[in-house]
Amino acid sequence: MRILVVYYSRTGITRSLAESLAVRLDADLSPIEEAASRRGVRGWLRSALEARREALPPLLTPRHDPSKYDLVVIGTPVWFGRVSSPVRSYLQANRGRIRRAAFFCTMGGRGAQHAFEDMSEALDMAPVTQAAFADREIAEQTHYRTLEHLAGFLRAAAFVAPSFLHAHGAAAGSVHP
Repeated sequence: MRILVVYYSRTGITRSLAESLAVRLDADLSPIEEAASRRGVRGWLRSALEARREALPPLLTPRHDPSKYDLVVIGTPVWFGRVSSPVRSYLQANRGRIRRAAFFCTMGGRGAQHAFEDMSEALDMAPVTQAAFADREIAEQTHYRTLEHLAGFLRAAAFVAPSFLHAHGAAAGSVHP
């Protein structure tokens, strides 16, 4: 089974988690990229505004075609309680092209559930699972138990039929340590 880990990261926190997850899953890794920079205060303000407005910024062409994968794991930072606008753009652009998805997010403290709802709505699909990581946990390196649990679940989910996951209550569930 082929797995793709796709992510957007403004500060590098989500990227580091995506890279760790891709290694554990032996998955391809694909950053969501934009032409415009989000660095500095201006980038932070732009990010906040776009998250609030549910904007769809233009993206560069992705490195990997998600329709070629059995499972696509999508990572986003939480911006003001919402999914990041680049991830929203990616999901909208790939609606109907992704067979099965799983979500993860990084956040300063809260907003994961709303971000996951945004992601499901943008993709028009419930994830096989989802997991949230606080920036503090990643900085302190206390997130590994949750990361290992997520990776184990995703390895198994890649080989299990979606109807089985749904029938057994795993669809749209959350990974807990």
